[in-house]
Amino acid sequence: EANTTYFWKLEAFNEISSVESVVSSFTTGDAGSGGGALPSGGLLLHLDALDIDGDGSSETGEPADGDAIVTWGDNSGANNDFSQVTEANQPTYVAAGPNGVPTVSFFGGTKYMMRPDTIGLVGNPAQTTMVVIQDQSSGAGTFSSFGSPAGTGGAVRRLNTDASWRWNNGNRVFTPNLRSSGYLIGEYARPADQGYAESFYYRNGVEGTLTGESVANGPEVIPATDSESLLGVTKATSGALSTPINAHMAELLIYDRLITPEERAAANDYLAGKWGAKLPTVNI
Repeated sequence: EANTTYFWKLEAFNEISSVESVVSSFTTGDAGSGGGALPSGGLLLHLDALDIDGDGSSETGEPADGDAIVTWGDNSGANNDFSQVTEANQPTYVAAGPNGVPTVSFFGGTKYMMRPDTIGLVGNPAQTTMVVIQDQSSGAGTFSSFGSPAGTGGAVRRLNTDASWRWNNGNRVFTPNLRSSGYLIGEYARPADQGYAESFYYRNGVEGTLTGESVANGPEVIPATDSESLLGVTKATSGALSTPINAHMAELLIYDRLITPEERAAANDYLAGKWGAKLPTVNI
């Protein structure tokens, strides 16, 4: 919890005696001032609600609260901006979202953004995706989708807020999901050139529990041509929009590699402090 003072002490005991430490305290900072750090190498995409134009600095007055977002700028240096030119499908900038910090709202109908490539994710690549999201989708809402929905089986890789990896010929589902009244940090990870069963999921830095999978229908190959990236929705093989999210999205990062456990811990510390997400309590 941001701007909160916590008190703690340690106690050691056995059958004969016990001893307690002095009471100590620490105070959390404002949302937006987290510790830790984000991984750097291999970053393909970095979308941040504090930096809608992707220029590396926080917004000052633009966009205004309630403005539709035409372009969400990529802050990774790869220029992988996402856009939406259709007014009815544009997400909205909210200046004071969950925990009082800015967010991008995908609530109210089918709100989504897109770009005409897969940001370098081609074939069967390694991928780590980290998302900070407050989701209220009723079904398997898709927050990111890459590939060609009209292609053969395995031509689409999509990530859902129900804690699942999904392809157009299989899925891998975990628990707990990303639905919450507050922000959660989701991480979806898989190595390159592996089968579907090597896909993993973490929530707030803790690995999820696999609850089901259907991965028997061939390999995954994201096509290099006739593919696209979608944010907030996916497409059926007919081309129709499918499984939109109803969510506040604060930050999205995609890497072309697996991150290390040390990087995972540092990234969760950073994102939790920045957006006010609650990480699990560690008992010592």
